Amino acid sequence: MRVAIIGAGPAGLSCAYELEKHDIVPTIFEEKSYIGENTDFSTCTLKLFDRSITNPIKRLDRKYNIKLSPFRSLKEIIMISPNRQSTVRGNLGLIFSRGEHKDSLENQLA
Repeated sequence: MRVAIIGAGPAGLSCAYELEKHDIVPTIFEEKSYIGENTDFSTCTLKLFDRSITNPIKRLDRKYNIKLSPFRSLKEIIMISPNRQSTVRGNLGLIFSRGEHKDSLENQLA
């Protein structure tokens, strides 16, 4: 079987990982000559509701041997509307760095 994956972002790399577990080696097509976005930015995994997986980073490591390092923990979200401002505090999720640098989420997955 021949499989092509378009894009070497987190979804494409995750798909390749799953296929390789079943002895299917996909070909990944990426428009750029590097993995990651050409602009650095951050992305968050939010834990705003009660979830069955309390620590997804530990679960990825334990179950799939995928080691990811978040940039930092998300401890506060400030929501601002025209008439009101609210703040939510706690263990709300994780912040991952994105982009072409070596510690980005894409390069950690690769």
